[in-house]
Amino acid sequence: MKDRFKMNRIGFVNFWLYDEEYFEFVDGKLLLRGQNASGKSITTQSIIPFILDGDRTPSRLDPFGSSDRRMEYYFLGEEGREESTGYLFLEFKKEEDKYCTIGIGQRAKKGKPMEFWGFVVLDGRRIGYDFKLYKEIGSSKIPLDKREIKTVLGEDNFFTANQSEYKKAVNQYIFGFRKTEQYEQFIKLLVKVRAPKLSKEFKPTKVYDILNDSLQTLTDEDLRAMVDAMEKMDEIQDSLELLKSAFDDVKIIRNEYNRYNQYMLAKKANAYIEIKKNVESEQTRLNIQEENKREIEEDSKNKSKRLEELEESKKLKEAERSGLLDTNLEEIDRKLEKAKDDKNEAGGKVSYWDSKILDYKELLLSGDNKIKHIKGNLWKVQEEIRERKSELDEYQESIDWDGHAEALLIIEKEEYDKTGDIVKKLDLLKKLLSECTREIYEYEKITGQYDEVAAELEKLKIEKAKNHQELEAAVEEVIKRTDQWIENIYGLKYEAMYWKPDGDILPKLEEKIREYKSASDAEGIQEILRKDYEHQRLNILDIKSGLEYQQKLKNKELDREKEELIYLQNLEDLEPLRDENAKKSRTELEKLGINALPFYKTVEFSKDLDETACARLEAQLEKMGILDALVVSKDDFDTVTKECQSFLDTILYVKEDGNSNFSDLRVSEDLEPGLKESVEKILGNIYEDRE
Repeated sequence: MKDRFKMNRIGFVNFWLYDEEYFEFVDGKLLLRGQNASGKSITTQSIIPFILDGDRTPSRLDPFGSSDRRMEYYFLGEEGREESTGYLFLEFKKEEDKYCTIGIGQRAKKGKPMEFWGFVVLDGRRIGYDFKLYKEIGSSKIPLDKREIKTVLGEDNFFTANQSEYKKAVNQYIFGFRKTEQYEQFIKLLVKVRAPKLSKEFKPTKVYDILNDSLQTLTDEDLRAMVDAMEKMDEIQDSLELLKSAFDDVKIIRNEYNRYNQYMLAKKANAYIEIKKNVESEQTRLNIQEENKREIEEDSKNKSKRLEELEESKKLKEAERSGLLDTNLEEIDRKLEKAKDDKNEAGGKVSYWDSKILDYKELLLSGDNKIKHIKGNLWKVQEEIRERKSELDEYQESIDWDGHAEALLIIEKEEYDKTGDIVKKLDLLKKLLSECTREIYEYEKITGQYDEVAAELEKLKIEKAKNHQELEAAVEEVIKRTDQWIENIYGLKYEAMYWKPDGDILPKLEEKIREYKSASDAEGIQEILRKDYEHQRLNILDIKSGLEYQQKLKNKELDREKEELIYLQNLEDLEPLRDENAKKSRTELEKLGINALPFYKTVEFSKDLDETACARLEAQLEKMGILDALVVSKDDFDTVTKECQSFLDTILYVKEDGNSNFSDLRVSEDLEPGLKESVEKILGNIYEDRE
């Protein structure tokens, strides 16, 4: 228990009716007394529970549970101020003077949601002692804004602009509940206990009801999503209708796109049919070439057989020739000639058939090459047909053309006499696809225009947001400049060299400056300053006139004093002022023939003294009454003491010689011996303390 925090102090800055107010706790307890409607409940409800979680739901702010007043009221008031910033904080304390402070700052602006920021001071500093939540400008106290308080707190303390994070931080650093739900339950219990108990009867059943009501229920946060959804039902309905209309448009586009695909399918089918015809033509040519090849091969076989027969005949002839070698020569010659003729004929025929064989071989080779080429083209055509058929199947998946299966069947069965109906259907599909293409083009055109307008709208939104940020920055700069202006105005009272504004007009100037909106408002400020300046200027002129008059009088007096000074300077010796008794006494001494001289006439200043030292010594002697005192010889002093019983003046006389060695004065050389002796004794007995 000793290690737990206790409430030590609460404070308000620019909140409700408080400009700056602090309430001290004693051992974690505070007693507020006051009449009804004096503000006790508002003061306590601002701390419990708002400062603990930052939830400013109207029903939680009112101890009676009503939703009449919102948090904005405590900042803008009934007079409807445009803008206001304020703070409230709760300071906790442990043993050994360990402090921790939680606080909330809020900014209310008319027509806009309130800004929130919360903080926890963890470094032990105290509000009002180590730092303040406002800055003083003239006679005004301006609360710190969010950026300024974050800078003042620094990195060592917790700061957030999120209410949920603030609640978690308060639980973490102050209360220490393991789960946030437990902390929320604790706050709900505080809200129930906080409610005013106007009934005199407070039975256990009442406590039971309070505790029961504080159990977990659906919070405003839990219901907020549903409430927001219900509020947006009209917007959702409009969105649904818009989406339905868009869906119908998409269906139309889909149908047109299907028609376009059917057109493309027909186009591909026509190409397929054309290729099919080419393939058939090439196949016919291939068959003819193969037939020619077979004929040439057959002819070649026949020629080879004939060649073999001729070879046999040749051998036979040669055998006959051998058998006839023994017969008569004429018959042999005749047969020989005939054999030669036969041989030549056979040789010519052999050459002829050899040439024919070579020609047919070349034809066969050319036919083989053509067959290979035709087979290659046939394979390519068949491959292209398979690809086109695959493409048609893909298009069919998109356009779902009714005649697709029929067209494929005709192509497979090669029933080309039935392609007329297919072509007619494809022409109709082509027309539909043309219309669809035009519609798609128009749609794409409209879509492009929409995208351009949307991009321009987005650009305008970005520009608007940028302008809004610049406006807020300008407003902050105006506030900053206004504060600086007020500081400068108040500073003139202490820093200005000549004209200093009167202290009574400074609050009026501050009020006018804060009301400043345009250049026309400057006239009122200038008028106040001008009147004060003229007033002070006239006072200064009056003072100046009085001082000039006094100066003239002083100058006249100075002239008189100068004339008197000149007159006195022209006198040989200036006689000191003496009273009548002194004058009578000295006249009496003259009648008796006694030579009595004033002390200043019997001595001279030492040559080592400057004018300042001489003047100081003369003043000291005058103050002691020595300067104008009389000096007489020893004999004359005896005569005075005996015969002048009514003598009322001062005589300096020393009986014994002294040894003071006073050197600032020396005896005048013009004195008679008796006076000279008296003066030397006087100087010898003048002592001075030089320490």
